[in-house]
Amino acid sequence: MAPAKKTKTTRKKATKTETSEAEDASLDAEWQKLMAQHASSPTRDYAMKSAYKLGEKIRHPKFGEGIVGKLIYPNKIEVIFQTDMKVLIHAGPKGLEMNF
Repeated sequence: MAPAKKTKTTRKKATKTETSEAEDASLDAEWQKLMAQHASSPTRDYAMKSAYKLGEKIRHPKFGEGIVGKLIYPNKIEVIFQTDMKVLIHAGPKGLEMNF
């Protein structure tokens, strides 16, 4: 008697669109959670010459409302917006002179 043939199972790879949609949903969920946590915090208009702190809410003219998720020394911030994450320039810590 011959041994039974093994069938090969292949997994379907996620397409870029499917992966992108999952990342968008995850980012939106994170943004919603952060906005709810900081609901009572004031929202500042974004300006390159202003300094921002971790967790601060900002309003960008193109990207909308976001939360500062990371400080990148010396003069950049990573901001979580509803549909994207962006690295923006800011004044950085006090005493650090920036020439824009």
